[in-house]
Amino acid sequence: MRSHVTPAVVLTAVAALAVGIGISKDQAGLKEAVRAALQSLMDDGSYQKILGKYRVPNIAIPKATVNGALD
Repeated sequence: MRSHVTPAVVLTAVAALAVGIGISKDQAGLKEAVRAALQSLMDDGSYQKILGKYRVPNIAIPKATVNGALD
């Protein structure tokens, strides 16, 4: 006889961590282009939609920065 087990859903708190995107110093202009693209996602609401889809809206950052951990 087969046992039926209902999976449990476990919710845990997620905290924001300092993470980044590595870009070669040899790629002039790419750093600002990536920052601007990320900021555009934030400005049009796409960023919040993505965080909401994965149920982590509490890890949102207020703006896209370059070397933000060093600012």
